[in-house]
Amino acid sequence: MKFKTTKSIVLATFLAYSIFIGTLFVKRNFDVTKFINIGSRFAKADKLSYPAYVIPNSDGYDGQFYYRLALNPFDNQATSFGISLHCPFIVRRIVYPLTVYFLSLTNASVVPYLMIIVNLASLMLIGYYGSLYLKFLHKNVLLALLFPLSAGFLFVISRDLTEIMAMMFLMGAIVNYLYKKDILATFFLTLAVLTNETTLIFALGFLIYAIVTYKRDKHNFSSLAFSLIPILSYLIWYVFLVGNVGGVTNIVAQNNIGTVFSGISQFLQKIPSRPYILKRTYLVELGYALVFVVATFYSLRSSKSPTFIKISWFLSLIFVLSLTSSVWVDDFAFMRSLLELNILGLMVLLGSNKKIFNSIYAVHMLVWGYIFFDAVRHRFSFF
Repeated sequence: MKFKTTKSIVLATFLAYSIFIGTLFVKRNFDVTKFINIGSRFAKADKLSYPAYVIPNSDGYDGQFYYRLALNPFDNQATSFGISLHCPFIVRRIVYPLTVYFLSLTNASVVPYLMIIVNLASLMLIGYYGSLYLKFLHKNVLLALLFPLSAGFLFVISRDLTEIMAMMFLMGAIVNYLYKKDILATFFLTLAVLTNETTLIFALGFLIYAIVTYKRDKHNFSSLAFSLIPILSYLIWYVFLVGNVGGVTNIVAQNNIGTVFSGISQFLQKIPSRPYILKRTYLVELGYALVFVVATFYSLRSSKSPTFIKISWFLSLIFVLSLTSSVWVDDFAFMRSLLELNILGLMVLLGSNKKIFNSIYAVHMLVWGYIFFDAVRHRFSFF
């Protein structure tokens, strides 16, 4: 019965996102390359190695750089396949495009499809790992559907981005660690930080926990290794990129971290001047985020979730509040940045037995549904 329940979570995730992807596919005139968001600033349609839609007079979005890497991640030229790799720092997030590259068997025509398929498969695995986490807590496994139905994932899968795979590896690392599979857990966390560097927040949170509990756990080296190996792996990869892709100024990300509340306060000031549809959506997203954070804070003491998850969630909160206006610019940016906070927060909330949180879970699903319909009706369908 438990296996059937887990299978139901995976199937429900597949169906929900298949409907979303299919609807966007139809709205985008059955052109799968529109998911990539290639902008004319960094690509020329007549130079592309495979025909793809290029948005006129546009910068495009990060998916175009992952697409470029997925065509050949071992080509470090500034411009290849008709696309300029304007953001060399994005090469740090290598696992997603590398996975697509190997699955494509160097067939460029299937790369746009595989970028979607890999993200869809990762969402299904998020549901699977969510069910294993709830089994560990002896909770209703059906609640695992909350994990893949986090609204931020809709933004990610609509533009071929990395956060879905990063959260899948992060959840896989946590679950395998809880089930005493230390080697596999360390491997998954290493993949997570090489998929998206923001998962270093969790690695740092766990490192703090491991150091504090080191003597109590009788010098448990495996706990230290679980956090240190991914951090060291990322640093080695970073140093390699500095020497082989570009200078530090090219590899370091843009100025995304600043004074706490500076970015979000500037964003809030600009909301009244936005169009009504955007204004309404932003208020829904930010209202839910506020309620979610308050609820998670309230649950910290009663939750039976592991302490290292609580520490990592708190660090993730500080990180989100420290993001500058370059991230707090629209929901395509900040909803992705909220995903790790959201996933870790769900793990904390689900560890509590307080019935009041059932209303939070309901709102969580409603917000996903709202973004779904807002996306296909207004904002994700056309350029």
